[in-house]
Amino acid sequence: MDKPMEIFKPRQQPKQTNSQNANFYYFRGISHLVVGRFQAAILELNEAIEIDPNHAAAYDNRGICLRELGKHQEALANFQKSAAIYQKQGKTDDYQKIIAKIHHLYSR
Repeated sequence: MDKPMEIFKPRQQPKQTNSQNANFYYFRGISHLVVGRFQAAILELNEAIEIDPNHAAAYDNRGICLRELGKHQEALANFQKSAAIYQKQGKTDDYQKIIAKIHHLYSR
C-alpha cells in the first residue's frame, strides 16, 4: 500500500552549484534593473553576492543601481570590488571595462 503513495512525494531538485544559485538571483536582479526597480534589483544582487562573493558582474550591476539611486560612494565601492575580482580572475577585458566606467563616472 505504501508504493502508490510514493507518487505524491515531492521530487528532489538536482543539486545546483553555488554559481548556478548565484546566477539565479543575479538574473532576477538584472530583470529588476532593466525596468528601473533599483531597490528590488539590489536585494536580488545582494543574494547573488552572498552566495558567491566573487560574482563580479553582480557587484558591477549593484553599483549601477546604487549610482542610479544617488549613492555614489557605495556605487564606486561596488565598481572597485568588481574590477578587483575581474583582475584576480584574469579577465582583463572585463577589468578594463570597469576601470573605464569608474574613470568616466568619477573623474568629472
